[in-house]
Amino acid sequence: MQLPSLIYYSLAGTAIALIAWFPGHWLVSLALLPWLWCKAHTHWQATALWLAYYLTGARDILLICARFFSGHDELSAGLGYMLGIGFWLAQAVLLAIPWSLLHPTSKTPAAKTIIRVFIALFCTNLPPLGIIGWLSPLHISSALFPAWGGLGLLLGIGTLCLAAVRPGNRKTIWLTLCLAGLALTAHKNETRPAIPAGWLALDLQLGRLDQSTLPALFKRTEQVQSALSQALAQPATTVVVLPEEIIGLWRPALAFWWQGQIRQAARQGQTFLLGADLLKQEIPLRYTNSVLAFGHYPARLDSRMPMPAGLWRPGSAISAVAGKLRQPYLKLGGLQAALSICYEDFLWWPHWRLFFAPPEILISVANQWFNSDLPVAEMQQQSIHSLARLVRVPIVRSTNR
Repeated sequence: MQLPSLIYYSLAGTAIALIAWFPGHWLVSLALLPWLWCKAHTHWQATALWLAYYLTGARDILLICARFFSGHDELSAGLGYMLGIGFWLAQAVLLAIPWSLLHPTSKTPAAKTIIRVFIALFCTNLPPLGIIGWLSPLHISSALFPAWGGLGLLLGIGTLCLAAVRPGNRKTIWLTLCLAGLALTAHKNETRPAIPAGWLALDLQLGRLDQSTLPALFKRTEQVQSALSQALAQPATTVVVLPEEIIGLWRPALAFWWQGQIRQAARQGQTFLLGADLLKQEIPLRYTNSVLAFGHYPARLDSRMPMPAGLWRPGSAISAVAGKLRQPYLKLGGLQAALSICYEDFLWWPHWRLFFAPPEILISVANQWFNSDLPVAEMQQQSIHSLARLVRVPIVRSTNR
């Protein structure tokens, strides 16, 4: 094991993370990961590449933990920071393990190398490991084959597999040229879908929600209702989207405070989407991180993957529970609408339905009071916009800072 080569591969992984994600936004550079992975002579070099990539891409975990847990008075900022260091290191190690174990040698046949790439992608993008499957190389699909949906995803996987194959035969050259031609065709024919008329997504700056007292809850309700009333009063507005968990736990007092606005929206043929938590059981406390649609098109969708450690805490006294993976699209404003609730923006598997039956609009909601000024907020938006671009679906996004 030579230290200079490990440093080289670590620097390469860091550079790719910065070029592909914030601040670079050049997702096509993700093809360099399997290429360098294949060129690595040892498992240690391959591991260094992927560790650096995941450590750099997820560098905000430390500050996120410090702010989130101290903001909820669960830990001091210092302890939250220490916990963040543990999470930061653990996620990089876990996501790098498949790539390290499956690293091909110079004698590995091309067919087996392709199979290894596919297995590594499978392991890092689907549960259980896919629960933290952010920064996925699969995002190269939207960069190369926008609007091609499931076919574009398959071609993106093919591109990653081909990048890992050592050059030197005509078949590889011809396949590379074919993929390049298909990518040029996809870009030449790409058109950006327009957001449907009458749809509004609100970006609020209300900070962290204080649910400790009814007066605090009532103040937040008034703030949200004021912003909603202004949006609904705009001409031709049919659907208004509000951020994730913007009003906290849905309880009888909240239902009472909102009933007037709900009835008014229904009378006017309007619909608004509200992020709230729904109680499942009291001891131990279990709830769903949900989006509720009120008014002309009442509906509900639960988060299929609440944020690990922050919301989803199996075995603890308080935890969000994951919603069913097969929840159907919502019918809103006469359109089939898919939802992505905060942490789901980073993942692929909760959005499996997009590739079999694309919706007419994609709605993304998030509550970013603890990370809106960090690079991770840009990466989250980049990730969900990448999915929307791949399946050619207009996206509306509502956040709270």
